[in-house]
Amino acid sequence: MRIPGMMARLSGVLGVLIVTTMLGSLVSTARAADSNADDVASIRRRLRQAARLMTGIFRGCQDTCCSTREEGRASALLAGEGSPTAVHASLLALLSTPLDPASEALALRWLSRVGDATDLPRLEARLKNSRRAWYRPSSPVGQAVRCYPVRRWQAVPVSEAALVAIRELVHGDFTHVDQYRRWRKQHPDVLDLVSYWDGRVPALADAAACSEQVHAMVKRDPRLLLALAAHRGGRGHPGQASCPTFAQVRAAFAGDGGGGGLVGYLAKPSRWLRVEPERSGVITWLLAHATRLLLPQDADALESLLTAPQFSSDTHKAQLVLAAVALDPSRRGRLLSAWVDKLESPPPAFFAELIKRDPEDPRIVAWLRPDHPGHCVDELRPKAVLTALTRSRPAARKAMAVILRDPEAKLMERPNFVALLAEAALAMGGPSDLRDCARELHYRRCRKMQQQQAEAAEAAIARELPRCIEVLKTWLR
Repeated sequence: MRIPGMMARLSGVLGVLIVTTMLGSLVSTARAADSNADDVASIRRRLRQAARLMTGIFRGCQDTCCSTREEGRASALLAGEGSPTAVHASLLALLSTPLDPASEALALRWLSRVGDATDLPRLEARLKNSRRAWYRPSSPVGQAVRCYPVRRWQAVPVSEAALVAIRELVHGDFTHVDQYRRWRKQHPDVLDLVSYWDGRVPALADAAACSEQVHAMVKRDPRLLLALAAHRGGRGHPGQASCPTFAQVRAAFAGDGGGGGLVGYLAKPSRWLRVEPERSGVITWLLAHATRLLLPQDADALESLLTAPQFSSDTHKAQLVLAAVALDPSRRGRLLSAWVDKLESPPPAFFAELIKRDPEDPRIVAWLRPDHPGHCVDELRPKAVLTALTRSRPAARKAMAVILRDPEAKLMERPNFVALLAEAALAMGGPSDLRDCARELHYRRCRKMQQQQAEAAEAAIARELPRCIEVLKTWLR
């Protein structure tokens, strides 16, 4: 008999809980609505204050220093306070209501900083809005003075502010509406542009938005992340990693064996991303950082790519060899020796590896022979070798001694070469006397001179060449 009474009491309790919950929900919703209303009101207030500053320039400024100062004050009002998400929502709400031209133009500029590609239609819809937002000083052609009196004023319509906002959002290269329309036809989806993501992904890995934006890029296309990493070149700040990190790039291509995804990317040109930056820059960056992006067992795959048609250039072949050697140092002697004579102009790093391996290799002298004897620009390959010397300490001094002991003495007869040798020695801490003789010898014969100047040049070369060689020998003893 007690059960009905208990059920009645329980129903009453549940009823109270339900009503309480509903009231709490209504209160939370009301508070959220009030908060959103406060956000919109705050953004509107700041836009109006900035608009008054921008429109006041025409009436209150007589020189460009004044206009620049007022523009800076207006920009400061549109920065800071509030999360980008909240600001973005407030701006969208305001742009859906009537605004004065100046406030609308400023709202568009602000939207480009906190918005994304989905906001492009809203910005594009204002490209035909000819309402005048404010006036700005018209710069005289060739004006170099920082501050100058304003003689003429130029009207700034809302459409121009919209175009500037679009350019800031997509990081495109256009200055007129017609240029933008052509650019837009060439890039129908800005989410496939590295330049767009370069403007959105923070520079440093410890930024809160780094992981979020990297995730969005990978979801769109992992190749975009690779292209962005190559575009930024791994630049960062001392003690701080750049975004994206090497680990994030590896994870984006994680396949069989961890780094296998990136090796597969190299092996299949059909997968290469055909957007900026040029794919050759992506490949160059990937191979230059092979030890941070690939695995030691990937050295076999890199070596097999040496005969692949997509790597027909000497530059790429040299990069493949160096990457394979970096992943598996046991290949150094075999690969470097096999390819040094097959490549017309190996990079300095190629020779640096060889010199480190054997600084007294007699082939060093052969590598230093000019590419095109008798031609003024005949020292490209020798310059690469001598640049390698400066990166090969302590082996460099031994290698330089081999060069000076050239049995045929042909190298020491070339003023340009001796000048390069002196510059390499200076880079390794050689005596300051080498600076003067290098300056006297460097490319004198390649300059167009009158007869009298040519005779003076030949006299200087005849005087400085043996002195420079003697200073080098003395330093190496």
